[in-house]
Amino acid sequence: EDARPRRAAAKSRAKSPAKPRAKSPAKPQKAAKRPTKQSTPAEPARAALSCALFAVMAYANYMQHHLPQPVPRAWYDETGRDMGQHEIELRAHLGVWVYLTAQILLVLLVYHTLSIVAATTGKYEAQAHAAAPACLGLGLVVYGLFFFFYLLMRCCNPTWRDQWTYHESLGVPYERWMHLMHTPLWLCPLLDVLFVKKRDVLVRHVPSPGPVLATAGIYTGFYGALTSLNFAWTNAYVYPWLYDIDALGYGAFGHVAYYAALWVPVGGVLLACRRWVLRRGNAEFAVGAAVEARWEDGLWYPGRVSAGGPGGYEIAFDDGHTEAGVRRQHVRTAKKAAKKAAATPARAKKELPAVGDRVALALDDEDGIVTKVGGGWISVKLDDGTVEKFRSTELRY
Repeated sequence: EDARPRRAAAKSRAKSPAKPRAKSPAKPQKAAKRPTKQSTPAEPARAALSCALFAVMAYANYMQHHLPQPVPRAWYDETGRDMGQHEIELRAHLGVWVYLTAQILLVLLVYHTLSIVAATTGKYEAQAHAAAPACLGLGLVVYGLFFFFYLLMRCCNPTWRDQWTYHESLGVPYERWMHLMHTPLWLCPLLDVLFVKKRDVLVRHVPSPGPVLATAGIYTGFYGALTSLNFAWTNAYVYPWLYDIDALGYGAFGHVAYYAALWVPVGGVLLACRRWVLRRGNAEFAVGAAVEARWEDGLWYPGRVSAGGPGGYEIAFDDGHTEAGVRRQHVRTAKKAAKKAAATPARAKKELPAVGDRVALALDDEDGIVTKVGGGWISVKLDDGTVEKFRSTELRY
């Protein structure tokens, strides 16, 4: 007879707002692991747009390989060098792959191929979303260079503008072709991030700043090594200012310093794209980032971002508790939190009991035996035979 009144007291205690037993993290995890994804009207649209962007990028790659070929004695630079013959020699071994535009167009073609596979089959979705910041950033870098030199040709009319003038004199719409070839460098990845990629998946798989910077460094180093190798074969540089670096008299060190310095702006553009992608998903913290989140008592406690999306962050606290839907204003970086550590007490860590340990309820005089520990929840078989889940803060042991 004594068991029923005590269980009634336990049920009223379970309805306390500070003990949200119904918010078990197991439920959203099961929904995320659902093997069969329900089709929605947005999925075919994503696949169709992804295919359209792939077609545009494929056409840009086609144009790169079918531009008019250089002609000897057609145009010259300021020093009188025959630039038509120079480009013929430059392409003797690597062809158009010596040009930055050709390389990035190929990279983006592979990226959009991966996007089609992800949008139509769901495979490689994580890889496609994780590659978005770097691919968009590299496209913006190359288009920025093209547009800068285009404005330079329009405003200053340098002698190497004669290349375009020569081809256009033959009736070839060279300038329009160059714009058609370079515009997809930024337009296709931008539309891909805005309308093909999913916000929550972008936030979940966006790389941390370290890998993004490493990508910028690896590609900058690769392009520098390829340019130097081609110079060893042909005695020709793809860009005229590389001859000026040789003229400084520092030899190979001058070129190494040039590409090392180039890593800084390229890495900055890629990091800016990464931050934009995070903000696109209404998130500023990537999954796995060390943060502190504000709890119901108004204090800040350490943890890590375990998921993110338009609805807020899911925070896995260091004491084992997981809270979903945490708003942006209730999350701060660990660095900022460290500066206020003196005014903020640390959340006490509590070792979880083992299966078979005897525990007592913190707000009642009931006891029980631990039957399962996992996901921040502790299953306890009470003395009256019922099994319930508790947080570690609800138990005494």
